[in-house]
Amino acid sequence: MTRREQVQAVLDRVDADLHRLRGVRSGVRVVDDPGHGPQLHGDGDAQADLSLDGPALDVEVARAAQDSLVEQVWTAGPLCRAHDRALRPALHEGRLVWRCVGGHVLADVGGLRPAESTW
Repeated sequence: MTRREQVQAVLDRVDADLHRLRGVRSGVRVVDDPGHGPQLHGDGDAQADLSLDGPALDVEVARAAQDSLVEQVWTAGPLCRAHDRALRPALHEGRLVWRCVGGHVLADVGGLRPAESTW
């Protein structure tokens, strides 16, 4: 998988969750910048260090997509239904997951369900 494909795959997973919960997508897209490789562009602040590799890149891209949408709608999300606290992308046992800031893992990114989370 190329770096661009990896970044796009993560964006697709995050957007699936955001669309399922809020009916919107992050607005972040991957564009090719000659000489610099793939870059993120979006409606909000889609800054990410795309020089990272492997799972660290996945977390970075997921956070950038989440942050971009939060900046657009001016409200934190997604939220853990059990604690009413924010979820953040993280690595857990080698998987990209949504982790409650309270410490527990809710779901893999791309698999978040309204029964577990809200926005």
